Amino acid sequence: MAGGRPAVKFARRNSEAFTLIELLAVIAIIAVLAALLMPAISGAMSKGKAAKCVSQARQILAARILYASDNYGNLIPNRPRWPEDPSGRCTWRWYLAVKYGTGTNIFACPGADVKHSEVEMHAGFGTAKSDMPANYAQVSEVYGNDMVSRRMAVIPSPARQLEIFETRDYWPDMNMGSWGWVWADGYGVYGYWHSSRMTAGYADGHVELKKLGETATPNCEWDTPRGPHDGKTHTEYGPMLAQYK
Repeated sequence: MAGGRPAVKFARRNSEAFTLIELLAVIAIIAVLAALLMPAISGAMSKGKAAKCVSQARQILAARILYASDNYGNLIPNRPRWPEDPSGRCTWRWYLAVKYGTGTNIFACPGADVKHSEVEMHAGFGTAKSDMPANYAQVSEVYGNDMVSRRMAVIPSPARQLEIFETRDYWPDMNMGSWGWVWADGYGVYGYWHSSRMTAGYADGHVELKKLGETATPNCEWDTPRGPHDGKTHTEYGPMLAQYK
């Protein structure tokens, strides 16, 4: 204004802006909340992976039952004939993936930290190309080798007969004695990714999450050339139970 005092402008703090202290307080609160929620989120993710693994195992068992129904009740052998492979055979996993439409991804546990295939490991005795990374093996004494396998009708207690289980190795078949293959971390070839438990599939088609020792005692769910027996009376279970407490 002419002849008057010049207008004086005063800087005024915006009441909606954060001060540095307020911003740091908000960051600290978010950090605390994240720390509180992470275990719950991690636990939920772990349970989700375990549930998916159980679902996959059920689908594998269902495909195996379909195979048996198409083959006069005979269970799928470890290495059925596969003319498309130079070796003339494939693993049971590959056969089910291609012939029964399970797909190849179903054989890898979502919670596993390791998965292998015979092709990747250059196993001279294995298939030349018909295999994929996997985490499920079948009990070799029960389900045979090469073209020899057992009939479903001769299994006395299908609900207690272990049929497939999780593994960290590439073999399509293993047995109870495989606990002797101890890896550098002190564990053997069996899987233990679900709160120290593995996915165990049974001959009647049901699936359980259980510790390895629980498959051996008080009742032995493995089969051997002499048949199943009580885990309490066999000292060879000791290392198995010690590694996977």
